[in-house]
Amino acid sequence: MSQSRTQKPVLSIVIVTYSRSKRLHKCISGIQENVTTPTEIIVVSRKDNLDTAEWARLQPEIRFIINTNGQQPDSAYYKGFHAATGTYVMWLDDNSFPLPGAIDSAVNMLQHTGMIDVGMIGFYHNHDDELNRFDSIEHNGVIYSTYNVQGLLCTNFGILRRQLLNTLGYLNEESFYYGWEFDLSIKIQRQAGMKVIGCPKALIFQEEMIDKQKMEYMPRLAKDGNKSRRAWKPAAKYKHPATATDNQRTILKQALIQS
Repeated sequence: MSQSRTQKPVLSIVIVTYSRSKRLHKCISGIQENVTTPTEIIVVSRKDNLDTAEWARLQPEIRFIINTNGQQPDSAYYKGFHAATGTYVMWLDDNSFPLPGAIDSAVNMLQHTGMIDVGMIGFYHNHDDELNRFDSIEHNGVIYSTYNVQGLLCTNFGILRRQLLNTLGYLNEESFYYGWEFDLSIKIQRQAGMKVIGCPKALIFQEEMIDKQKMEYMPRLAKDGNKSRRAWKPAAKYKHPATATDNQRTILKQALIQS
């Protein structure tokens, strides 16, 4: 997975960490053990995360960045995406990790010649919330799902071409702590006119936690939830028929046959 810094990586993985060094170590170990695609790992941390900074700078395979433009996750991912050099880029939280074969499967699907009109591959991830659930599979007794907003498939974790991310202007300047990932998914479908599809072989396990970091952002959740719902409300030309979900499932079946 790791490679010389003089070589251009195929994939850039951006991880934002919130003073949770043990979980970050687990996340990075999951990448190193389960990914064969040549990859660069970019860790973005808040400036007061001294333990993580000291550890990460001793890891030759990790590019470590201090987020000085704000403490919110959206600004941190924005900075990490700008630093990426891979052909493809994706993101993880520090409390998540890929299952074996997950990332390689997503990369292979996006590289397939039949995926030219697909802007992003969505990972399935474990989440107890059944609201807006689009598709689910079970693996070792755990349910992994993708989600949708008004018929548009949206993903908490995704992989896309870095060129497309650059064309879209990266994240919106008014991205949300709660929902910037969905905002990006919808931007790809509406602005770029490309598809977002899930890869059932691409599974991400995420530990659900209510820790000090999340408590700090709790007051923003309701506010950002209302803000994001207003932004996601489709204009007339973007309204999808009731068969939007069926169409997406057809695309998914075709992709699986081709992969």
